[in-house]
Amino acid sequence: MYEEGSVHEDLYYLVCGPLRTVRCYSGYIVNGFRFHTLDRQENRKTQNSGVMVRGDDHSDKEYYGVLRDIYELQYPNGNHLFAFKCDWYDVQHQGKGYRVDEYGLISVCTDLALATHEPFVLESQVEQVFYVPDPRNKKWLYVIKTEPRDLYNMPE
Repeated sequence: MYEEGSVHEDLYYLVCGPLRTVRCYSGYIVNGFRFHTLDRQENRKTQNSGVMVRGDDHSDKEYYGVLRDIYELQYPNGNHLFAFKCDWYDVQHQGKGYRVDEYGLISVCTDLALATHEPFVLESQVEQVFYVPDPRNKKWLYVIKTEPRDLYNMPE
């Protein structure tokens, strides 16, 4: 089918799948955010492994987690994509896995993982968040959303 020109080249190589070799990274800059894997940030003062993905189920749900691995998948035609492997916190059960306080601050319970078989997200889907420990309960982390670097919210 590809030889006849009835299928676009990019679609053909996407269907063929990526090459067998995969590159792994411990850091990556995308969407104005600098991400590091949890292992890379372990002995550093900065925190760059917090991730947030907006749900695609039309419920405006946000999913929070930590970045474990970064993989680059390469295709025969030279295209590539980056996949982030994350550990996700349980945001399905308000009050148990996550909560919103009277000030609108969101916190997640580090003891509860999201029951999913989909740990991967694409680079274009992620935003960065930071986690601050709850001083009253060490199992909980407050979620702090950030703005991308070098992007400013200027009035028009």
